[in-house]
Amino acid sequence: NIVVKGMHGEDFSRSSSNLEDTLSHLNSGGGSVASRAEEIRTFIESLPDKYGNPLLTFKSKVHKAENSWDPDIILIGDGALEFQLSYCNLGDKSAEFEFAFMFAKLLVEREGLPELSPDESNTRRHMRWELMETVLGAYFLAHEYGGGFEGTDCCILHHTAYAWGDCNEASGVETGHGDPEQRECAAIYGVNLATRPHLKHAILDPKMIQVLFDNYFEDILAKDPSMCYHDPNHNMEPKVMPCTQSSCPMI
Repeated sequence: NIVVKGMHGEDFSRSSSNLEDTLSHLNSGGGSVASRAEEIRTFIESLPDKYGNPLLTFKSKVHKAENSWDPDIILIGDGALEFQLSYCNLGDKSAEFEFAFMFAKLLVEREGLPELSPDESNTRRHMRWELMETVLGAYFLAHEYGGGFEGTDCCILHHTAYAWGDCNEASGVETGHGDPEQRECAAIYGVNLATRPHLKHAILDPKMIQVLFDNYFEDILAKDPSMCYHDPNHNMEPKVMPCTQSSCPMI
C-alpha cells in the first residue's frame, strides 16, 4: 500500500505552525525552534518566488512504513517535477518518471540487498544500492506495461539527473552514487532488460532483476560497452540470461 503526496514549498506560508512543527520533528540538537524558524522564513522570503522557489522542493523521497498496516509514502517535490517539465521536456510523463525512481528506491529499501561478500566495503555496497535503484527505475519506465518510454524518451532518461553521479569508488565517499557513466550504464541496462524481444512481454520479479544486476555489477562499473549501449533495433544483445518460465518469475 503506497500513498503518493506532493511536497509544496507554499505549504510553509499557509500556516505559521507548519515550519515550527517540521523543525520540532527534525530537531535533535536542541536550540530554539522559533528562532530557527524565523531565520529560515527570512531566508526563503529573500529568494525569487519566495516559498514557490523550485529549489526548495527540488527533491523526492520515500518513507518506508514501520509496520504492516501503515502505507509507505512517496513524496514528490514540486521542484523535482518542474525540472522534469522544463529542463528534460518530459511533459505529462514527468510525474510518471519521478514516481518510477521513487518506487524503485522503496522496493530496494523494502527488499534490501544480499551480501555479495563479507569484505564488501560500505562505499561499494552503497554504490550497488544506488545503481540497483537506477536499473529498476529505468526498467519500469521503459517496459511496455510500465511507462512505455521509447526512442527519445529513453535518451532523456539516460541523460537526466538520475544518470549522473557524484563520485566513484576511488573517492572513498561512503555515500557514493557512482560516476556519471556508471549511472547512465545502469539506466541503459534497465532499459535493455525491459525492451529486448525475449524479455519485453514478461514482467520480471524485482528479485530476478536483482540477481541479473548482481551478476553484471562489475561490468556496469567497468562501463562494458555491451552493458552500456542501447540499440532500439536490438542488434546488440546485452548480457542477460534467456527468459524462460523457470528462470524469470512472472508477477
